[in-house]
Amino acid sequence: MSKKPSGILTMVFPLIWIFITVAWILIFPIDVEEKIDYKDFLIEGNVVIEGTIFLITLIFTFYIKRFPHLVPGWGIFVTGWLLNLLEKFTSEPEFFISTLEELLIALGLLLIFFGLSNMYWEVKNKYEQSKESLTWFKKLVEVSPTPHFVYTNGKFVYVNKAAEELTGYSKEELLKGIFWELFEDKEKDKVKLAMAKRLSGEKVEPYTLKIKRKDGDYRIVQVYGTYDVLGDEKYGILSLADVTKLEEERKRNEELSRMLSLINKILRHDVINALTSAVMYMEIFKETGDISVCDKVKNSVERAINIVKNLKSFEETIKTGKLKIMKVREVVEDVARGFSLPIEIEGDCEVVADDGLKTVFENLFQNAVQHAETSKIEVKIRKTGEYCEIRVADFGKGISDEIKPKIFDEGFSYGEKASTGLGLFVVRKLVEKYNGEVWVEDNKPKGAVFVLKLRTA
Repeated sequence: MSKKPSGILTMVFPLIWIFITVAWILIFPIDVEEKIDYKDFLIEGNVVIEGTIFLITLIFTFYIKRFPHLVPGWGIFVTGWLLNLLEKFTSEPEFFISTLEELLIALGLLLIFFGLSNMYWEVKNKYEQSKESLTWFKKLVEVSPTPHFVYTNGKFVYVNKAAEELTGYSKEELLKGIFWELFEDKEKDKVKLAMAKRLSGEKVEPYTLKIKRKDGDYRIVQVYGTYDVLGDEKYGILSLADVTKLEEERKRNEELSRMLSLINKILRHDVINALTSAVMYMEIFKETGDISVCDKVKNSVERAINIVKNLKSFEETIKTGKLKIMKVREVVEDVARGFSLPIEIEGDCEVVADDGLKTVFENLFQNAVQHAETSKIEVKIRKTGEYCEIRVADFGKGISDEIKPKIFDEGFSYGEKASTGLGLFVVRKLVEKYNGEVWVEDNKPKGAVFVLKLRTA
């Protein structure tokens, strides 16, 4: 790679000065007796001072290459100055030397003047260009759909239009002091740590943050940032990407995955229960020959078919993510037809749910038959304020206080006829999906009551 002209000249000029000095001494030797009167020469002539300044000047020459416009004039000026010093030390002829010294010094100063002038105009032009570029950049940032913030000392010093739209605050409000109000208390420590790292020069990886808008709503953003120094002040520079919709979609997909997994568990659990009942009734028919048992076999098989049909509809509902208004009594009556024991139903109300509500009652009824071994089931439905309370009571063995807190846990089973432990877990998950509650109480004089509390339409 070739050197810059200013770099070459700063190497050439010292060689020229050495050549001039050696040549001068050879041509014009020192006249000690005539020329050197130490009192006049050193004191009055200020040779020591001039020589010292000249040496400093030579050293400075190696740094002058940083200012290319000054190099030619500087080199010529120093050359004239060198001749002037040599003239004081030697007995030179009087013809054109003095004139040459003055011409070189004058020419050098003139070129330095022009160099400084060029530097001034160049700096001014660059400044104007940078101002113009900054104006373009600010306009670009202003119309950018990405929110941008610049902050220092816990306050914003610049925000763009997109930042106003993201936060709901005006630019004036943000610049006058709105800062920590944007963050939840639990998020503030994370923000402070990221700010401190960024302003200390450490790299801060992009992170997710929840922003609280002026209207109280929230936005989830991905934070990207860097910093810069202006004068003695450090400034943090942030770009925020609004990922609220992406986060909502991610959570929805996670919930969908969980619910589809739940459907799979429901399918295996409930269908097996229904078909197991059918097989049991077939065994009874073989042993007794009682033709009436065949109706129970038919009911169990039809129940299994209905479970599959309901789950197909339930799956479609989950995919859309929409709930609908459902009449509780109709749902209970539909599910009750699949069981052979008496199920008494009292009252009615409308709730916000989906087809999974049928699975809730399917599992509660199956639990009463299989585990409680009840002879009948009572379902009482009534509206209490904004909620619908549904009490499903059996008259079987009941549930001990020790296991009540566990019966809704996945995989928990109890009693002699313990199975997969999924039935009541499915009930809890579906009721939670409807923003409701479920718990169990003792029935009097015996048995258990499962209480559902669902939002009314």
